[in-house]
Amino acid sequence: MFLKISIIALAISMTILGSIVTAQDILHHDIRIRIWPDEKRLEGDCTITVSPRPDRAGSLFFDMLNGTILSIELDGEPLGEYVYLALGEASDQYDIYRLVVPIPQADSTAALALRIRYVDDHFYGTATNPED
Repeated sequence: MFLKISIIALAISMTILGSIVTAQDILHHDIRIRIWPDEKRLEGDCTITVSPRPDRAGSLFFDMLNGTILSIELDGEPLGEYVYLALGEASDQYDIYRLVVPIPQADSTAALALRIRYVDDHFYGTATNPED
């Protein structure tokens, strides 16, 4: 089954740019997706727990299909500053955008929990198997 999936499903394939970001591990993820096919609407709520970065600052990057970010929280606190931008030809052809979430400097070595709530009002899906 092919679905135009949002950041919620793609978040676990986090894109880390080696020249900019030190590698991090995804320690846990909780992805909840609700789909209303008749309304062409998808809502998602994703919490990703990542290992701490050695320098405890920087950004996380997610490539995703275009939609609306409802909220982003880092360790339970609202995160108002993030960048959601088009990726040129990839955005034109495949509707792919990049979400850049800044990670503030911190003294702790604890893992970070990033929660993203998302909605896509242009959701569509096709299936070759009628059971899908």
